[in-house]
Amino acid sequence: MGLEMSAENDLHRRPNAGPDPSMSPDANQDFPTPSNAGAAPSHESTPSSNGKHVEHHLGHRVGPSFPLTSFESTPHNVACFAFCLGAVWSIGFTRLVVYWLKPTEPSWLLWFNLDPNHLPAQSLVNAITSPILALYFSCWAMFHLLEFVVTSMYNPGKLSVSCVAITNELTTGKNLLSKAFLLNNGSPYHLAHAFGILEHILEEAYLPPKWRAFKHLGWVMVAGWLLLIGGQILRSFAMISAAQNFSHVIQTKKRDDHSLVQTGIYAWSRHPSYAGFCWWALGTQIMLSNPIATLTFTHVLLSFFAARIEAEEKFLVKFFGDEYIDYRKRVPTRIIFIS
Repeated sequence: MGLEMSAENDLHRRPNAGPDPSMSPDANQDFPTPSNAGAAPSHESTPSSNGKHVEHHLGHRVGPSFPLTSFESTPHNVACFAFCLGAVWSIGFTRLVVYWLKPTEPSWLLWFNLDPNHLPAQSLVNAITSPILALYFSCWAMFHLLEFVVTSMYNPGKLSVSCVAITNELTTGKNLLSKAFLLNNGSPYHLAHAFGILEHILEEAYLPPKWRAFKHLGWVMVAGWLLLIGGQILRSFAMISAAQNFSHVIQTKKRDDHSLVQTGIYAWSRHPSYAGFCWWALGTQIMLSNPIATLTFTHVLLSFFAARIEAEEKFLVKFFGDEYIDYRKRVPTRIIFIS
């Protein structure tokens, strides 16, 4: 998907001896005050981990930029992202509750009898409001909410409301707020999910009845949902296990306190967060019974992660030498077709 996927940092390191001064809540304050609202852009130099100073440009705006457009680490962006994701989850969950509590509504799942006459009437409106699509939206919103919540609980050093929060990203001027939600994966990520939604709606609304019945196979939907849940658990558990050692950014330089973790979930998979994301993404399309999107997701995800893991492990071998080579031989990725 050409995704700027969350880079699982397998260069697990022990906690630093003390807090990074650049993580101070007051560092690089990006909120205009009455005294500086009309002032010319100012410059501030912030120390990085290697002792160098990185110059930041402050005060470029008279007021905070419109929420959800800048992806900056600001309180209003955190609130808006969380509100919108919560709204998506709530709408999807409400639709599911209505479906389960309304006995007169025809079943959307076919188990043994593939007679399409047992399904709800075929229409574009019914396709858009289907409980299966509602379940998909709830799971999608929950995934992105958990990205932020797990990071904030077990890796709070990677969250900040300052403009430039993460030491190893100071040179780029980027922040990690939006990456903590994992919503800025790039347009290919969102286009891929939009394609899956569109395929589900169009096939549900316009397929001939006998073919439409195959989109409602109960065991296929349940299998996809279980794969999705398994992927979510694996990814969240990987982030919890790594705690402050987890990063959404690949590290290309080894620090003195880097250590290779080979226990816990990392004794079962050497890239558990990658595997979890892959399972979750494939599960969404299997649950929607999208044959085209499932094949497309499989090809793109495997191509992406194969290249990503190969590039990342070059640094790991460079950092840890034979220790990582032996670890790689013993522990698989748990991603299909990627050893």
